[in-house]
Amino acid sequence: MNDDYRSYDGDLMPIYLGPRDPIPAGSVALADLGFDVATQAELDAIAATEFELAVGAGPHWSNVNWATMSVNGTDFLNARRATDNTNQNNEVVFELPRPLLAGTWTIVLCHRQGTALGIYTVSVSPDASAWTNLTTIDGYAGAGASTRSAVTGLTIAAGMQFIRLKMATKNASSSAYQGLVNFLAGMRTGA
Repeated sequence: MNDDYRSYDGDLMPIYLGPRDPIPAGSVALADLGFDVATQAELDAIAATEFELAVGAGPHWSNVNWATMSVNGTDFLNARRATDNTNQNNEVVFELPRPLLAGTWTIVLCHRQGTALGIYTVSVSPDASAWTNLTTIDGYAGAGASTRSAVTGLTIAAGMQFIRLKMATKNASSSAYQGLVNFLAGMRTGA
């Protein structure tokens, strides 16, 4: 048996490759695969124009008092990431797989609203040191509820690879700066 196939009772069986597995040299013509093969540059371009972070269940790059993850049947995706306390300036930072392309973007945050929730400041950075604030999303509501907030027309410079949620401010009616998030996504909508 070689790297190109496996034998089962004399019949050749295909090898199923993962997304990072190279195609064994000389094993198959790319045209025989039956689909258009994307180059790495094309895959990078797709990754640079959209992102999705299941922040309630996924890993983060760094955090300040924002590490609590829980499963909750009332939240989007049944999971959420919560600030560890209700203090001001708690933050969580995520590293994106590829730097974002410059252009106009829409950011969507699925989060919980309530009487003790603060205002989410969404920021980007090329290296997680200097931050550019994109928008704010108010988490305050008179009654607790899961919600989806979309902000359109945001300008993002090229090379941004880190995204941060920070609870720096709050609605005057809110009693605290707590944050409860489930999902964060972005899509490039224009050059």
